[in-house]
Amino acid sequence: SHTCAKATKLRAKPRDTKMVAVMVSLLVLAAPALAVETVQTCQCMEYWTCVLGGGMPTTYCGLTESSVCCFPRPPRLGSHSHSSCGRKGADSGIKGVAGAGEWPWHAAILEKDNAVYVCGASLIDESWVLTAAHCVEKFIRSIQLLKVRLG
Repeated sequence: SHTCAKATKLRAKPRDTKMVAVMVSLLVLAAPALAVETVQTCQCMEYWTCVLGGGMPTTYCGLTESSVCCFPRPPRLGSHSHSSCGRKGADSGIKGVAGAGEWPWHAAILEKDNAVYVCGASLIDESWVLTAAHCVEKFIRSIQLLKVRLG
């Protein structure tokens, strides 16, 4: 692979129409990130190497038919390290009793007004919990009546 400056034009052959559609979609999604006024360099590499490595393919760079100019993705604002995800929190010290926050991926779904337990859930991402559908079925039109407690 070699370093290339930001490419100026997309050079695609007619048979590359699917790839062009993907590239245009990626450019539209990445447009706010590309508007940042910092100078970035990219690596010219195979498309899938870029994508699977977490990069952001922008234009073809011409080494091969599928070589793209790959920029590193900018860090998400407000993101945090996932190094502690899935790890047990501080021990409560009392045998057989879990303290608050000791199991951070465990979630309780509660009624917001009176904190009545509705069902259990698991934290699967920063903003998402997974639970059984039958647990929240009666709240489907009034989901704002629920809250989630983690740990």
